[in-house]
Amino acid sequence: MSVFRTTRTVRFSHCDPAGIIFYPRYFDLIHEAKEDWFKEALAWPFGTMIGEMRNGFPIVRLEADFRGPSRMGEELVIALRARFSAL
Repeated sequence: MSVFRTTRTVRFSHCDPAGIIFYPRYFDLIHEAKEDWFKEALAWPFGTMIGEMRNGFPIVRLEADFRGPSRMGEELVIALRARFSAL
């Protein structure tokens, strides 16, 4: 199964006063990566799917291991892998 990777820079707006990323912001970054996956890997803009087609693609399972802090200015690599199953 292929993996989609994208890079994000930790910005001031992602961080707490100590300059460390506030952990819920990771999930915002992951959602941004999902939108990029639709646009870049699938050639299907997320905005078109949600706005014009009125369809969604929810994340139903998300797992995160926080191994250490991420600080302002660091580059994060976000890797996405979709797994599909029959209903």
